Amino acid sequence: MFDRRRILIVATLLSLGAGIIVPAQAQEKYQDKYPSRPIRLLVPFPAGGPVDVMGRLIAQRLSSTLGQQVIVENRPGGGSTLAARAAATADPDGYTLLLASAAPLAIGPALYNNIGYDPATSFAPIAFISSVPYVMIAGPKVQPKTVPDLMPTPRPTPAS
Repeated sequence: MFDRRRILIVATLLSLGAGIIVPAQAQEKYQDKYPSRPIRLLVPFPAGGPVDVMGRLIAQRLSSTLGQQVIVENRPGGGSTLAARAAATADPDGYTLLLASAAPLAIGPALYNNIGYDPATSFAPIAFISSVPYVMIAGPKVQPKTVPDLMPTPRPTPAS
């Protein structure tokens, strides 16, 4: 009659022919190492300004380090929220980066009702690039000694 070994061989050959037993394969998008295609760096300011220059220097260095092209895409407008929204709604695959500042992460959400993203959950910080000191100035007739001296004195509201 049939021995077990022959049954096992026939069953294996039949299952291979029917496509039941196939070798395991990684998903196509994970077969290559990151990055396997160009990366977009969204800069939320117009071309030619200091942030654009910094973004282009970063893109050049990333391109040479990663061995993949990094394309700078300027997306000015909306107090930097347009670029932030584009980054927040892009596929979360690491191929869209945002050169962000306080504008799209803190100021925009405080100024606009619906910016289209949540700054606390839509982004993952990956690098600290620079810090910029802020300077307050006033006209020559204003001689404040402290920051509160710059604030206007509240006026009483007239009683109705």
